[in-house]
This record gives sequence, C-alpha cells and structure tokens, in this order.
Amino acid sequence: MLLIAAALALMGYKMWLLLPVWLAGAWLYQAGGRPPFPPALARLGWAASLLAFGLYVGLGLEAPLRAAGSAAWPFAALPLGSADRFLADYLVCAIVLANVACARDARFGSLLRLDRPIRLLASHTFTLYLSHMLVIRCWLAFVPHRRDSGADLFALLLAILAATILLGGVTERRLPAWRALFARLPGLRPRSQAAVTGRETLGA
Repeated sequence: MLLIAAALALMGYKMWLLLPVWLAGAWLYQAGGRPPFPPALARLGWAASLLAFGLYVGLGLEAPLRAAGSAAWPFAALPLGSADRFLADYLVCAIVLANVACARDARFGSLLRLDRPIRLLASHTFTLYLSHMLVIRCWLAFVPHRRDSGADLFALLLAILAATILLGGVTERRLPAWRALFARLPGLRPRSQAAVTGRETLGA
C-alpha cells in the first residue's frame, strides 16, 4: 500500500485522471476466461468499433469533450493543461476496449501468419508511450529544426523510433527479468507460468 501511495503521489493528479483507462486495459486482460462472443457477433462488434472511432474523428468530438472536461473540473488552482482531454480519452478507451474484446473472439486466423512481427511491434508500445514526449522535448530544445519541414518531422520520427527500440531492449523486452525482480519484493508472489501461458494464448 505504501508503494502504491508513493506511485500515485509521483504520478500526480493529471495522471490520476487517466488511471481508469489503464485499469480498463488491465481488467480486459484479466477477464480472459470469460465466455467468448460468437464469431459473427465479435466481427460485427469489431467493425462497429471502427465505425465509432471514425465518427469520433469525423465529427470532431474531441474539442467539445475537452471543453466539457475543463468546465466540469472543480479545482481552479490545479490547471489541467493537456489533461483536459480526459473525457475524450474515456470515450476512445471504451471504443478501443470494445475493439480488442471483439477482435479476440473474431477468429482472424489469417493474422497468425504475421504473429512474430505483430508481437515484436506490440512489445514496444508501452516504451513508445513513455518515451516519445521525452524525445520530442529534447529534440525541440537541442536540435535545430523547422516546424514546417517534412524532412525535420521525418527525422524526429526516426529519433522516436530509435529511442523506443533502444529503451525497449531494457524494458518490455526484458519482462521476465523484471517480473523476477519484483516477485522478490515482500508481499508479492509470482504468477504461475501456466496461468501466464494460458492468458497469453487467449490473447493470441
């Protein structure tokens, strides 16, 4: 509990607003043993989630949701900044949650031929999330650039990609070592390999 309290304090109130999004993903992962959707229903739900996201973008819903989030925020002394999109994030979270839940049961068997590259890319996503803004800030601070230059933008994208690959080599690509380390902490117990393998099989 002390470690959780310390982590929450370090995160700050802006990240607290996004905590439901992260918890939603953890919940979906833990719900791997639920009864599956029929394939036809799963494919329909998957397609509907893509349509919902298209409507979200096409109708420009982010702007009014950001305005509503700012208007509903009761702590004037604590500015939201970019976290004012938390309501939009909740909506996108629900759409993505439905997409992943339905895709899992839709039996897209042809994707199994791309299993290795998909897993390789997926193993760097959290590192990308954590590192991209740090790379962007360093780029803006130390690299001469033109904001309207396509070449400079492409170079920035390459820098983000390189940082993600390098950091991923010591973060997500080393998950077994990190799990073993945290399993030694008092009060924690490692999950059995059978449980991990079973959930990863369901996720595939």
